Amino acid sequence: MNDVVIRPLTADDAAAFRTLRIAALEESPDAFTASVEEERALSDAEMAARAVPPSPGVFFGAFADRQLVGMAGHIANERPKTLHKGVMVAVYVAPDWRAAKLGREVVMAVIAHARSVGALLLHCAVRADNTPARRLYLSLGFVPYGLERDAIFANGRYFDDELLALDLRSNPAHGG
Repeated sequence: MNDVVIRPLTADDAAAFRTLRIAALEESPDAFTASVEEERALSDAEMAARAVPPSPGVFFGAFADRQLVGMAGHIANERPKTLHKGVMVAVYVAPDWRAAKLGREVVMAVIAHARSVGALLLHCAVRADNTPARRLYLSLGFVPYGLERDAIFANGRYFDDELLALDLRSNPAHGG
């Protein structure tokens, strides 16, 4: 296997981010709240802003031979009463790279980053029937705290999201 580098995305990665994001939405339209059409309509500047969210938010990319093949983002809360919480978003790994366990690597990068910027809780949502993703998150210490029924409507169907949280105070062995 080729060497893979996990690193924060920069504005220079916006085109690669767009390409992978659209691939994710085409492959799994019912796993994300955004649509392919919405993402394609974004300007280059808007896509660059998504690839590099306001600090302390960050998107991590998994690069194989300089090609972006996986990603996961951390979005920080901005309101004073919720600064202790972050949200993990847009976790995706290209199908040819899933066996390399890159999903675990980018999620662990998000966990480590969230902890480093002082987050005490990291939340995420996963489609309730996405067994591989659920298994990954649970193995890293995420705990279910709710179910959002009919969270996404795609391809004429409704899909439920399981809501998960990782208490970064009680899981020092994970992601660090």
